[in-house]
Amino acid sequence: MINVIIAAAGKSERYESNKLLEDYGKTVVLTESIKPFLERDDVEKIIVVLNEDDMIDMENIMLKYDLPLHSRIFTVAGGETRSESVFNALDLITDNCECVLIHDGARPNVSAELIASVIEKASYDTCVIPVIDIADSLYTKDLKIQQRADFVCAQTPQAFPTQTLFDAYDTWYENKKPFSDDFSLVQYYKKDAKFDFVKGDPNNIKITYRSDVKKNLVGVGYDLHNLEVSKQRDNVIYLCGVAIPFNKKAVAHSDGDIPVHALMDAILSAIGEKDIGHLFPTNDPKYDGISSIKLLDEVMSIVKNKGYKLINVSIAMILEAPKVSPYLDEMKNVLSAHLGLDKTFIGITSTTNEGSGLVGSGDAIAALANVSLY
Repeated sequence: MINVIIAAAGKSERYESNKLLEDYGKTVVLTESIKPFLERDDVEKIIVVLNEDDMIDMENIMLKYDLPLHSRIFTVAGGETRSESVFNALDLITDNCECVLIHDGARPNVSAELIASVIEKASYDTCVIPVIDIADSLYTKDLKIQQRADFVCAQTPQAFPTQTLFDAYDTWYENKKPFSDDFSLVQYYKKDAKFDFVKGDPNNIKITYRSDVKKNLVGVGYDLHNLEVSKQRDNVIYLCGVAIPFNKKAVAHSDGDIPVHALMDAILSAIGEKDIGHLFPTNDPKYDGISSIKLLDEVMSIVKNKGYKLINVSIAMILEAPKVSPYLDEMKNVLSAHLGLDKTFIGITSTTNEGSGLVGSGDAIAALANVSLY
């Protein structure tokens, strides 16, 4: 089994307030840093090391966001240094723990994929650190250029065989030599241990300064398509990725999924990209009849590459027919799968245009979409 130590006892001096309580995504920095570990069945216990002055506030925050405090998550007061804080947490490690992961409480973007990669490489007998290459030119402070290919940046979570970690910290306790992270401490005191690395994640940043926190983004999208009598045998119209029986189809270059088109434009506008007309031009034959859900997957790849995540989605369809209420749950399931967003954060409504205009006459369908990201 695995135990996780979340190092969260710092004083946030460079942030100038408690960065771990800063709003981030759906919760705050600290809880977002913890939640991905709760998704793994092999993580038996999470030990959160907190600044003693902040423990009550931190524990209340975890309870507010329904984290399993006192059943799977436990807290302990930290020390004056990171190493002292981790040492304090070792008393809470379970007897059957084979591997300990240590993660920064100020890294709220840690992904399930990175956690899995670290655990897989560790295999319970190897110390593992995630690293990323340096993109910028690298100089010393006296302006001497360095070969950046010789350097990497360290991240967390770092993984350690439990006994190796205990042995290293037992030796460390004799002189309490300062270390900036746990991997370097174990390297220093357990030179005979196995050490390896995995490729880190550029999005897995450590919140240090106020500029590191991305504020929520909001986007709005709108789309309208005329309808024509369908001459196809299947006689369906696509709305939110669901094929609904109907005697008309959208006049469109793709499959004409109007609400998905509005959704894509909302997402693209929120992250500062051009609309779908620029991204998927109508004069490109490769998009003839293409599924709008496939286009949505491409949009979500852009979102991921830019380091954003969806918080919630709201779609309003304006149409006289077909009747969509029987399909709303299926629509949410489809969008949830392709957006990587729990369907409880996806809202889909529909209304008529009260007989007014093209939509009211049944000759067109329109849709509005609102999204928020961070």
